[in-house]
Amino acid sequence: MEVFNFKKRLFFVFFDICLLLITFLSVYFGVNRLITYLLHSDVIVFSFFTVFSILFFLLTIPVIALSVSPIVKGRQADIVFQKKMAQAIISGLIFIIISTIVFNVIFTNNLKKEGYIKCRGIPSGWMPGMAIKYALSEELCMKKAER
Repeated sequence: MEVFNFKKRLFFVFFDICLLLITFLSVYFGVNRLITYLLHSDVIVFSFFTVFSILFFLLTIPVIALSVSPIVKGRQADIVFQKKMAQAIISGLIFIIISTIVFNVIFTNNLKKEGYIKCRGIPSGWMPGMAIKYALSEELCMKKAER
């Protein structure tokens, strides 16, 4: 079992703080994006990664849990705990993928049922393949997003 010096332990503390910050921001922006979807405005820019960003904590919490032992005890976590955390990460990833696919299919079908049409092109401010713009009319598709 590897023993960690103070410098490495300090690195794990910094790593955990950064990972927690990224996790909180990811969940915050994902929930905000989901709320905008549920408000059903005239134009919706739909990103496939919304559910992933909301459930991102399922991947980061086990990683943070793995770094607690080196921080507190100064040595690597035991192998049984590492295997459990690896299983938790894999299970979380599978759950996130399935949830993302199911939400995307259901939500886009609901948008079509409510009369939204899929706009051509790339939504303003998005990279290709990252989001799709839906609008209630063709005229709204041509309109630039308001900020």
